Amino acid sequence: MKKILVTGSTGFIGNELATVLFKKFPNYEIIIFGRKVKKWNSDYVKQKLKFFDFNKSKFNKYNNFDYIIHCAALLDNKGKYDWNQYYKNNVLLLEKIIHYINFKRLVFISTGSIFSSNTLNPNPNNYYGLSKFLSEKLLEIFSVNKKKQIVIIRFPIIIGKNSSSSLVDYFSSYIIKNKTIEIYGSGKYKRNIMHVDEAVQIIIKLCFKKNYKSNYEIFNAGSSNSMSIIDIANLTKKTLNSKSKISKVRKVRRANYDSIININKLKNAIDYKPLTTKKSIIKFLKDKYL
Repeated sequence: MKKILVTGSTGFIGNELATVLFKKFPNYEIIIFGRKVKKWNSDYVKQKLKFFDFNKSKFNKYNNFDYIIHCAALLDNKGKYDWNQYYKNNVLLLEKIIHYINFKRLVFISTGSIFSSNTLNPNPNNYYGLSKFLSEKLLEIFSVNKKKQIVIIRFPIIIGKNSSSSLVDYFSSYIIKNKTIEIYGSGKYKRNIMHVDEAVQIIIKLCFKKNYKSNYEIFNAGSSNSMSIIDIANLTKKTLNSKSKISKVRKVRRANYDSIININKLKNAIDYKPLTTKKSIIKFLKDKYL
């Protein structure tokens, strides 16, 4: 019997992932960790959740997993948290997991926030992205020293019925009420956005993939294309049949660059036919509002 650990299972991605795992793999031993139940968590998560405080709980109670899928993280919250909080929750927590829990393969959920421009080289410009990049490097060193399989997946903006803090969440929350939405600058910069159902599909396929070329693999995930911010706003407005106005304001955003993602390596590794950003947004809006 395969044994799987999912951390962060009460979070947005973790909840969806754990729910699908319980449904698709009833014969696997699936253990899910989380800190706080949310009202929108699935019945599977609410019933199976094991509350685990990595600062106090004994790690030796849970060991020898075939797979660990590490979704737990302190997310980017527009300057709400300081570096010590990101380091403690995102880097030190990961260090404890790989030090105390034995496993064969670990799938780490990373982010496009490790980039600060449309370049191939990581260069984070916020604490969240920095903590994720340090975590990636920590895992790289660990995989070399311990000869363990590490799979890193860098996701772009992910949306779904239970998402709350993305660009599309902001637009739709105003547009559904016919309120004016603000777009910084011209709205020309492009964003890659994918639906959480697609993200879960990728995680599961990479987790259970039979063989990898090396012990340390990184995959950039995303939809099949990117859309400009202004087009995303107009698409949301049109789909929701709203009378909202779109106002362009003179403010400088931190992410003044295009998010263009090359997902060729991912498509070569697994059977994955990505949706477009447009279809992902429409699917999200229908699930949540229509």
